[in-house]
Amino acid sequence: MKKLKIRTKIMLLFTMLSAILLGALVPTVYSSVAASLRQTLQARLQMAVSQVISSVEIQNGKLHMDLEELDVKGSVHMCIVDKDGVLLYDSGNASWLSGAGLENGEDYIRHDGRQWAVQTQRYEIGDVEMTVMAASSTEYVDNSLRNLVLLLLVLAPVYLAISAFGSFLLAKRAMNPIRQITQAAQVIGNGELSRRITGVETKDEVGELSETINEMLDKLEASFQRERQFTSDASHELRTPLAVISACAEDALGSNAPDSRESLMTISEEAERMTKIISQLLMLSRGYEGRLHLDPERIALREMLDSVCDELKDSASAKQIRLHNGISNEVFITADQSLMTQLMVNIIGNAIKYGRNGGNVWLGAVMLDDGIHITVADDGIGISNEDLPRIFERFYRTDSARDRSGFGLGLSIAKWIVELHRGAINVKSRLGHGTTFEIVIPDDK
Repeated sequence: MKKLKIRTKIMLLFTMLSAILLGALVPTVYSSVAASLRQTLQARLQMAVSQVISSVEIQNGKLHMDLEELDVKGSVHMCIVDKDGVLLYDSGNASWLSGAGLENGEDYIRHDGRQWAVQTQRYEIGDVEMTVMAASSTEYVDNSLRNLVLLLLVLAPVYLAISAFGSFLLAKRAMNPIRQITQAAQVIGNGELSRRITGVETKDEVGELSETINEMLDKLEASFQRERQFTSDASHELRTPLAVISACAEDALGSNAPDSRESLMTISEEAERMTKIISQLLMLSRGYEGRLHLDPERIALREMLDSVCDELKDSASAKQIRLHNGISNEVFITADQSLMTQLMVNIIGNAIKYGRNGGNVWLGAVMLDDGIHITVADDGIGISNEDLPRIFERFYRTDSARDRSGFGLGLSIAKWIVELHRGAINVKSRLGHGTTFEIVIPDDK
C-alpha cells in the first residue's frame, strides 16, 4: 500500500467505502421493500375481510349474506365458518382454510406447495358467531423480491466499477497540479533556479502550496544570488592583499637592499588586513548559524558612547570632525555590551569615514514605546538612492567610496547585531547632504 500512488490509494479507499455503504444499504432496501409488499398484501386481505363482514346481516332471525355485493379479486380466497367449524362460504376452492386452525390476525401458512398470507377475524352478529378468513398466495411478493435481489446483484458490481473508474479519474485530475509541482521541482533540482510552478490556477490547498513554493524559490534564488555575489566579493577582497603580499615577499627575497624592511612592513599590514577580514567573516558566519548568543546587561548608553568616541577620536581628529554626544545620562538599554560597542564603533566609524573635513557627527537617543531610538547623523557625502538599499550587503561599497581603508563588512555586522537584539536599523540619506542612521533596541527591563 505504501508503494502505491496517491490517486490509486484514493481510488481503492473510495471503492472500499462504496462497497461498505452498499453492503449496508442493500439489506436495508431489501427489508424495506419486502415489508412494504407484505404490508400491502395484508392490507388487501384485511379489506376483503371487512367487505365480507359488511355484507352479513340478520334477517328474520337468520344469518343472511349478500354475496353479490362482494368485490373480492380472484387472487383472494375467502372462507367463512361458524363457531362449530361448519363451512358457510368459500370462494376459489378455499375450503382448506376451515381446517387450518388459525387465530385472529395475520399469519402465513403453506398449502399445495405454496405459501399463503392469511387474514383471520372472528365476528359476532346477534347470536351468531362466525370466522372470516381471507388468503392470498405470496407468489407475487416472492417473485418481486427475487427480481429485486437479481437487480441488486447486477447493479452492485456495476456501481462499484463506475465508482472505481470515476474516483480514479477524479483523483488523477485532482493530482495533476501535484504532478506539475513535481516536474517543476525536478527541473529546479537540476539547477534551473529561475523555473517556477505555473499552470496551477486553483484556489484550494494545492494552489496555496504552489504559491508558497514559488515564494520560497524566490527567496532561495535571491539567497543564492547573494551568496554568489558574496563569493565573488570575498575572492576580490582577499585576492588584492594576497597579490600585494606575494609581490612584496618576492621583492624582499630577491633583494639585499636595506629598503626590504619596507616590503616586510607592507606584508605585515596586508596580513593584518586579511586577518581582520577573516575575523569579521567568521563573526558573521557564526552569527547567522546561531552560534553566538547574547549576554544582556543594563548599560548606561551615554557612558558607553563616550568610550566609543574616545576610541575613535584619532580618526575623527584626522579629518577635524567633531563628535557631539547629546544623550542623557538617564537613558539605559538592556543589551550585550560587547556587541553593542562593536555596533556603535561600526556606525560612528562609518560616519567619520564618509564625513566631510571639518564636519560633525551627532549622537542622540530617545525613549519611545517600542524601545530606545539611537540616532547617528553626519553632514558628510551622503548615499545615493541607487546605493541606499544595498549598503547592508556584505562587501558592498558605493563607487564613490570604493577604497581599501575598509572591508565592506561593518554595516552587515551592525545589521546582524541589531537583529540579534530583536531591533531594527534604518537609514536616511541625501547625496551631498549627510546620512542619518536610526537604531531601535527594544527596552527589556
